[in-house]
This record gives sequence, structure tokens and C-alpha cells, in this order.
Amino acid sequence: GATALEWYIKGTTETGENFCDLKIYGTHTDDELSWMMPALKGGRTEVFSLKEWDGNNNKKEVVGYFDINSAYPHCMRSMTFPNISDRKWVEGHKKILDHINAGYEGIVECDVDATKVNELAVKVPYLGCKDPDTERFIFPLGKWKEKYTLFEIRVAMDLGYKFKFKTAILYPRLEFNPFEKYATFIVTGK
Repeated sequence: GATALEWYIKGTTETGENFCDLKIYGTHTDDELSWMMPALKGGRTEVFSLKEWDGNNNKKEVVGYFDINSAYPHCMRSMTFPNISDRKWVEGHKKILDHINAGYEGIVECDVDATKVNELAVKVPYLGCKDPDTERFIFPLGKWKEKYTLFEIRVAMDLGYKFKFKTAILYPRLEFNPFEKYATFIVTGK
């Protein structure tokens, strides 16, 4: 998703022509798109051992797992989507907090505190960001500043992450699913 959007916004041909010189649905300014880009991080890949080890570093047995080829069709059928032609900018922690569970989606610039997250998030931190020194994508514990989607923020709050919200671009949710028929066609055609 984020890679496709990055390609759509910045991609060029070998001769330097833009792949597409239209704005997303023509609704956002270049400054707004630039402001949102840091929140579009793409997918996450984890490497886990498929073996269970005992306390003496001896293999016990193979651990089962599910391999999901793509979550996109499921998300396209079951998730909510923002009405991107009806956006508003909101400033301040309290005002943004009031929108978190009130039928909005969007992107929020915030201070993150992951010093007291729950046990699962300690073992597998949920929120990622670019390391300012190395530019590598990392999943830290501690405190940092970043932009995240409201979806990510809601999940992170359930894991014990704390936030101080600064600025947000918010969209009311659509009352219909624009991808439902298309995604259903894809899934039933497999």
C-alpha cells in the first residue's frame, strides 16, 4: 500500500516523466501529501524461528504457523475507509483524542511513550519508525516523535502505548465500503 502510494506520488519513468501527475483523487495539496508521507510505512515482515527451544537451547519441536499471501482482499472487504474529500486539520491533544473513537480515520503527528507497554508489545513492539541516525526502520521501546494512522494509534493504545497528540489530518469514515464488490470478486475468483 505505502509503496504503491510512494510510487504514485514520486515515481518516474526512465526518461524522468512522472508515472502519474494527478493528486490522489485531486483532493490534497502537495504540501498535505508531503506532510502525510512519513506515516505511510508499508508492511512489516518478522523473522521467527519455527522451532520451539527448551531452556538449554535444545530443539523441542516444530511450531505450526499460518502463511497469509495477502491481507489486502480481507481488508478491502471488511475495514472502514475514510472520506478523503471531506478532511479537516485538528490541533491539540484533547481535540484529537476526541476524534480517535468517534468515526474518523486519519494521520496524527505525536509524541510516543512506549516505556510501559504490555508484555506482548515488549516482546514484539507494535509501532515502527525510522532511526534518525541510520534511516533503518526499527521497532523501538522508549520515547520518540512520529506520525501514525488512527488505526495504528487505536491498536497501540490497547497495547499500553501513550501519546501526546500534536496535529492531525482527519477524515470522517465512509458509510459504505467502496471496495467490497471488487474484493469479493477477487476472493471468489481464486
